[in-house]
Amino acid sequence: MDRHLTDSDGPLPGSEPSRQGQYLYCVIAADKPLTFDVDGIGGAGDKVYSIPFDGLSAVVSASPEAEYDGTRRNLTAHMRVLETVMAEHTIVPIRFGSVAPTPDAVYETLLKPQRETIQSVLADLEGRVEMGLKVFWMEGVLYAEILKSRPDIAQLRDSLLGRSPDESYYERVKVGELLEGAVADKRAQEAEELMNYLAPLAYRVRRLDALGEQMVVNAALLMDRSKVDALDEAVSKLDASNAERLLFKLVGPTAPYNFVDLAPTPQA
Repeated sequence: MDRHLTDSDGPLPGSEPSRQGQYLYCVIAADKPLTFDVDGIGGAGDKVYSIPFDGLSAVVSASPEAEYDGTRRNLTAHMRVLETVMAEHTIVPIRFGSVAPTPDAVYETLLKPQRETIQSVLADLEGRVEMGLKVFWMEGVLYAEILKSRPDIAQLRDSLLGRSPDESYYERVKVGELLEGAVADKRAQEAEELMNYLAPLAYRVRRLDALGEQMVVNAALLMDRSKVDALDEAVSKLDASNAERLLFKLVGPTAPYNFVDLAPTPQA
């Protein structure tokens, strides 16, 4: 739970002892300095607090480093802060690894120059969260279904049996090309059917690139919090009706990174 900063919490953001780097997590609508019960990135137990400016507040922690590698530890720490803040606030997430050199730079590169944009995004995200959906074909399903529906490919593949790679080189290339096209067509068709069923529940949908041949759908859905349970139920129904051929993974609620790209502006 957040609370107001007091003198016992250490120096207030922007006071002289805090003239050090500030790691940026997100922006919220708040006009008073707050602290959050979670450790900041870096493993040093740094407090996470907010720096307010004209109705907005950047959520930050002290940062002795200027750059952060995308290690599992750092990414987990970053996301843990966002999850903590999200419990009570609508957030505009900031790009991972963003660091301002001083508290004043938080004002000058983030809150002041992007105030109107951030306010607009906050209004758009109010009461909404991101859900991630990934769908995969079960092992062995993809090519079995393609060969069943495409006898031309099956016949050409069967004609290669017993023939040397050199002798059947061009036919093998042809089979590969046909299979590649068939996979793309099958993915597009099935993804469209699945998303046509789920998309009406979402406020906004972003289709992402498939990660690997076995992936059918990779999508981010910006959801009203009130509809997250309905999405979970709809995915469960799809999972049950496709139990022998598809694997569904629904992750969230998470920060809406796929619908926001916020970072400090370069200083002049």
